[in-house]
Amino acid sequence: MKNYLIIRKTVNEYISDNINTPEIKYESKDRGYAFEISPRSFRSEENIRDDIFIGAGSYLLLKDSGSIYAFGTTSEDMEVLDAQTEEDFLEKIKSQSYSIEPFATVTE
Repeated sequence: MKNYLIIRKTVNEYISDNINTPEIKYESKDRGYAFEISPRSFRSEENIRDDIFIGAGSYLLLKDSGSIYAFGTTSEDMEVLDAQTEEDFLEKIKSQSYSIEPFATVTE
């Protein structure tokens, strides 16, 4: 098993310190080569589950470099987020004409 630069504890600390807001809390999902950081769904007072947050996209944090990329909720964004490897992810970014410069970088 490969040892990555970034571990879940670091990701969760970054989420708490930089991404969470009083209205929206984010959580991380291990995707092998990266952590996907997405809004957490919640139940309202009426016990209705909200799975979609308008204007609250996902982030992808690459484990090897700590680079973070921000995404919206368009079908093009979802296609990029479906990548299975870092190489596939970077190729999809380029094919969609997205910037290959990260939104931010996390270090241990």
